[in-house]
Amino acid sequence: MLLSYLSFVVLGCVASWLAIYLLLASGLGQGGDGEVQHHHTHTGVIPRVGGVGIAVGFVVAYLLCFFRYNDGDNQTVMHFAVAGGAGAAFLLGFIDDFRPLGAKRKLLAQILIAVFAYMCGLEVEQINIPFSETNVDLGMVGLLVTVGWFVAIMNLINLIDGLDGLAGGVGLMLMGLLAYLGISQGIVLSSLLALGMVGAILGFLFHNFPPAKVYMGDSGAYMIGYVIAALSLLNSEKGAVLAALIA
Repeated sequence: MLLSYLSFVVLGCVASWLAIYLLLASGLGQGGDGEVQHHHTHTGVIPRVGGVGIAVGFVVAYLLCFFRYNDGDNQTVMHFAVAGGAGAAFLLGFIDDFRPLGAKRKLLAQILIAVFAYMCGLEVEQINIPFSETNVDLGMVGLLVTVGWFVAIMNLINLIDGLDGLAGGVGLMLMGLLAYLGISQGIVLSSLLALGMVGAILGFLFHNFPPAKVYMGDSGAYMIGYVIAALSLLNSEKGAVLAALIA
């Protein structure tokens, strides 16, 4: 089983690294938004197409997971929820990287993506009262909490994208945590998708560590944020993700 787990990391990494390498070598990566964002540490223009490579790596891992480990209708719905939402988040960011949409439009789109996840069953149903074993059912309030969770995580990853290696490093840490928790709980789908994303982010980081040759852009940040939020709900490990972010 260990080799099976490692294969997802390796495939995601190779596919991501190769996709970004080809984009940069061909010059296609220069077509993104050329404005230097204020939170970026570079004064020059750095291509923001790393998200394309991350998406390629994740798709390769996802397809392998879907065809090898899809064993029921509920699994199919969860596959669709994770992959469909991640694809929508990537597309939103990709469009914004090349033609800025404005904050209001992006927020509306993020809310719609989060509602899609909620309708597919990725929802915050309960919250635990700290330092107790009491759980509070949220009912319909869970929709608002779910939307807030997805939107917050997507934007948090995007906010730190401009610092060399930071967004990728944080994403890698959280995906590694989710993979570990999924494996320890026996949740195969969550574990393998998280490991696939670990590989995809690693492939990106080879191009992103100082001096960065590429940033992940909104496309990569939104997609990674969505997958983190989705898998944390699939694992019922929102608290672990939140604690890791605060730390």
